[in-house]
Amino acid sequence: MACCRSILFIGLFVLASAVPAAKLSSLDMVNQAMLMAAEAGRHDLVAYMLDRGAQIEVRDTRPQEHTALMLAAAHGHSKVLVLLLEHGAVVDARATDHSTALMQAASAGHVNVIKQLLKRGADIHARDDPDGNTALMLAASGGYEAAVRELLEGGADPNVANARGANTPIMLAAAAPGGMQSVIELIVGGADVNAQGNDGWTALMAAARRGDAKIAQLLLANKAHIDAHINDGRTALLVASEHGSLGMVNTLLTAGADMGTRAHNGESVLGRAVAGGYNLLVERLLAAGADIDGPGREEQTPLMIAARSGRVRSVALLLKHGADVNAVDAKNGNTALMLAANRGLIDIVELLLAADANTNIRAKDGWTALAAAEMIGDTEIADVIRRASTKSGAE
Repeated sequence: MACCRSILFIGLFVLASAVPAAKLSSLDMVNQAMLMAAEAGRHDLVAYMLDRGAQIEVRDTRPQEHTALMLAAAHGHSKVLVLLLEHGAVVDARATDHSTALMQAASAGHVNVIKQLLKRGADIHARDDPDGNTALMLAASGGYEAAVRELLEGGADPNVANARGANTPIMLAAAAPGGMQSVIELIVGGADVNAQGNDGWTALMAAARRGDAKIAQLLLANKAHIDAHINDGRTALLVASEHGSLGMVNTLLTAGADMGTRAHNGESVLGRAVAGGYNLLVERLLAAGADIDGPGREEQTPLMIAARSGRVRSVALLLKHGADVNAVDAKNGNTALMLAANRGLIDIVELLLAADANTNIRAKDGWTALAAAEMIGDTEIADVIRRASTKSGAE
């Protein structure tokens, strides 16, 4: 694609140069040549095309309909940008998504371009559409700390939320790869580390989802609320657990996070780690005192969650640590054995039976583990359960 654009650019340049500027038929070629020269950072060619009558506010043919100024800004060509501004380019012209040249520069972290645009009065508070992001949000989400610093020094609001009310700059920086320095810049610039989106999301939760323990430590050192809740009841610890981040969980537990917290649907920290098959994390949580038989979603214990999820190693691990193999969920009366049998999970059924799972327990609907296996037509599991039941009765 780059090769084709280069060939097209050369062709347009040659044609535009060969036709007198006064002829209208040459105008489109002159305009396109200027746009391509601006994108390529060719100050000399942009100047030449402007002298040939190129229209300063002409738009390219892409869906966003960028101006030459936007293209120069997006690619960090500050010399071309200044030239265009000196020729009257509108500093806050909008693309179809309402982004401006300043936003284009911020999205790519082009500090020199940002400086030039702010110097010439670019609207630092402008928002794009439909997300309502500002230039600061775009720089923060890219982890461009120098751009973040420049925008903050230029008067950008570090605590403004986007149009949906879901994110502030510090939340975006905490979620960005390499966002540590941007988070520092934002804290120094007055960002509220405990700002919450309309869904309850915080910067600490964003760091937890990414598993960035260093950012979490920085936020906690600046008094981030460790047990703040999202609207669905999850905390940073629960978020870290469901994403299997051992380092993040260690950081949060060391800082005093409440391991007993549950989401509104009943999900527990241990239950989410089990559901994901994160066995090192399960070990860590158990060592920290997690309730091995504590009911979670659907009133199911971690062992039940592991059994229905097909997590053979997790089942073995929980049994090793003393999980109650015959625990019954309060909602339906199911046991881990029933759940595994109903899903045709022979390896887990055998593990549970070896741990003395009771084959005679009945759920609230009257079903046993044997009935659950027969219901799905799994004769192998049904035979295994019958043999175990016969052996248990004989003993």
